[in-house]
Amino acid sequence: MELNEDIKQIVFFSDDENYKQEASYYDAIIELKKEYPAEFENIVVISAANANKYYDLFKVNKFPAILIVHQEQVLANVNGIVSKDQIIEPLSAVLNND
Repeated sequence: MELNEDIKQIVFFSDDENYKQEASYYDAIIELKKEYPAEFENIVVISAANANKYYDLFKVNKFPAILIVHQEQVLANVNGIVSKDQIIEPLSAVLNND
């Protein structure tokens, strides 16, 4: 996976085994994409099966998870079973901060 250092990169960790828990993440992504289309053009999706190499880099230990990363720093991190609004709030706060 190549992260683009120049942009706020959105990274979504998807858990195929528990995809039903991800509905709020998909809803949040759809809503955020309407407001920030450019930021979501380069979203990176990583399956839980391939996530172990990113644990140390992103400190993600619960799935599903969505992060905003910029120049190797995690600016926003939401993981586990949460509501759509609990995902949108911290992500939009970071995306609004341009």
